[in-house]
Amino acid sequence: MDISDDKMNVYKDLARKCESFELFKWIVGDKESWMTEAGKAETETMLKTIYNGVHITDRQRLFVDMDGTLAEFKTVDTLETLYEKDYFINLKPNENVLGAIKQLIADNDIDVYILSAYLTDSRYALEEKNAWLDKYLPELPQEKRLFVPCGTDKSVAVPGLIRPDDYLLDDYTKNLSEWEPPARGIKLINGINHTNGTWQGDKIQFTHAPEELSSMISDVMKGWTHFYEDRIVTDSVTMHSTKNDNRGEYDIEITEVLQKVVSTKAASLQEAIQDVEEQYHNSEIILDAEDLKETTIEAAHPQLDEEITTDLRGIFL
Repeated sequence: MDISDDKMNVYKDLARKCESFELFKWIVGDKESWMTEAGKAETETMLKTIYNGVHITDRQRLFVDMDGTLAEFKTVDTLETLYEKDYFINLKPNENVLGAIKQLIADNDIDVYILSAYLTDSRYALEEKNAWLDKYLPELPQEKRLFVPCGTDKSVAVPGLIRPDDYLLDDYTKNLSEWEPPARGIKLINGINHTNGTWQGDKIQFTHAPEELSSMISDVMKGWTHFYEDRIVTDSVTMHSTKNDNRGEYDIEITEVLQKVVSTKAASLQEAIQDVEEQYHNSEIILDAEDLKETTIEAAHPQLDEEITTDLRGIFL
């Protein structure tokens, strides 16, 4: 699509004056020549990019995938099923993830966007994904819902330039690998993905309660901790004070990293990985105390010492 610099500046000035994307979209209309060339979906994506580009905040941004992350991934027998009416609108939400994202939006500390790929040749995909969000995540406005054609690098839809502190929450390694660098990714382990174990960044299980999951995502984004939940065993130990004891109570997290080298014969490296992976999932390979590689003991929830907290309170209040 070809939009002149002068026309782009007009759009940006207009976007700055509009309090919502819907108002901006309504004023711009749909009669511009470039819109005919681009088509409805690409036109909306471009207008969102323009609008968001002049309304960028200083908050960290979290971009959340839909299929397999916010919504449950439903296996299909044939590709044609993905093109059927009501396929996307009937996807069940991942309740824990949905609750966590709602919590992050409500906390207003992180700027949350939806960033999802869709089938451009489907009559229903884009419309139904928006309808799904209207139903389950109505608090997220239209300008925060970003869509890209399937197979497209998701970073191209990011408002303005992608920033090093931007995060993508996704269940698909390819999307995460394209995202970083310069930004960062968190892989959602949803029970059916991560079969090859290729993603080496942060990984969080979808089974955590919403409040805990939102806290974990936030802690990773703030650089307080990392989670690698496909391969670590974590226990939280709480030290309780005794009666008439003025000592405080602290949650201390013990993390054990288990690692084992397994030899197997195969025709290729990929086949060897799949063979060992199958043995592992069938409990033919079990890691135990002898495979302990590393142990860390640290605060489960990073917190400031009470004296330091008091000093800071005196500075800012």
